[in-house]
Amino acid sequence: MLYALPVNVIPFFVLGLSILLFGIRGIYLYTKQKTPLIFYFGVSAALGGVSALMYSVPFIFTHDVTALKITTLIGDLFYFATTLVMARLIWYLGFNKKIAFGWVLTPYLIAIIGAFVASIVYLPTIHYEFIDNTVLYPVPLVASWFFAAMSSAYVFVGLLTLRSARVVQISKQRIRLYLIGSAFLLGGIFVIANFLFFQGSNTNVLSTIGYIIVAIILFIGIFVIARKKQN
Repeated sequence: MLYALPVNVIPFFVLGLSILLFGIRGIYLYTKQKTPLIFYFGVSAALGGVSALMYSVPFIFTHDVTALKITTLIGDLFYFATTLVMARLIWYLGFNKKIAFGWVLTPYLIAIIGAFVASIVYLPTIHYEFIDNTVLYPVPLVASWFFAAMSSAYVFVGLLTLRSARVVQISKQRIRLYLIGSAFLLGGIFVIANFLFFQGSNTNVLSTIGYIIVAIILFIGIFVIARKKQN
């Protein structure tokens, strides 16, 4: 039996699809250009896309709470992996050869461990409620704080990417970096707000609209990258 996606889960599906396609495109470009920056963006986006899809696609196939908790936990693991790659991106864009990577990595490792432990401890107490084409699945409060801290990586990557774009001379590359930077910055802001104020349930209009906007920006970014090859 198949189910319709809950309305508040659709943004995760759309965002996950766009991020995954962007990541796959980035990894493909890395095989051609061998640029570390492209590799980090591609891998982090691919992992983030899988994470968002794990938060959404399973709702099409089941409403069993135990199964959904497992797939959500798998999505969390992919999100943790994304954060680790994002930490590397922060170091590469802002601190390469200035400080050891461990100084950037350690705070995010602490946040990841905290989020994982809190999620496991409170997992039995979480209840999924399906109400009027929506689903309520709040992240444990303590875990949501750690997830918000982890998501700051998106904000930092976005800001550093926008800063990098300012000095790029080739217009297409500059536009591409502006799009990527804007998507990561806005995405990070919306994710942090969602975890801090709504415990990750995405039941508010602001997060819904925000995720859709980020997905659109990334789709445009994919188009710009594809056009670059044709020209």
